[in-house]
Amino acid sequence: MPPFTQNQWGSFLQALLSQHNSNYGQQRISCFSRLPYFFEDWLKGECVVVASSVFEKNSRIFINGKFQGIPNLDLGLDVASNLCALQLKHIPTSSRDAKSRFLGPKSSNVVKDFL
Repeated sequence: MPPFTQNQWGSFLQALLSQHNSNYGQQRISCFSRLPYFFEDWLKGECVVVASSVFEKNSRIFINGKFQGIPNLDLGLDVASNLCALQLKHIPTSSRDAKSRFLGPKSSNVVKDFL
C-alpha cells in the first residue's frame, strides 16, 4: 500500500499543531513538562483524537502493536489504503531519564526506534 499523501499528512499535522497551539493545548504541555514523569501515551491519545476527527470513518488506527510488519509500533494509520507509521517520543520533562530516551542506553530511544 502507498504511504500517506502530502495532503493527508498536511491535514493531520495541521490539526495536531492547531490542537497543541490552542490555549488548552499549551496548558497541557506546560503542565506535563514540569512533572517528573514520562508522558508518551498522552501524545498517542492526542494523535488518535486528531486522526479520528480529520479522517473520520476512512481511517483505521493501530496502537502499540504490529503494523505492516513493524513490531510494537506506537501508532499506525491506514487512511483510504494510504499508510502512516508513527514512532512517538514524550515531550521533554524534568525526569532524570529524559535525555536517555533520545540517545541513551535505554532499550527504547529515538535512535533505536528509528533504526
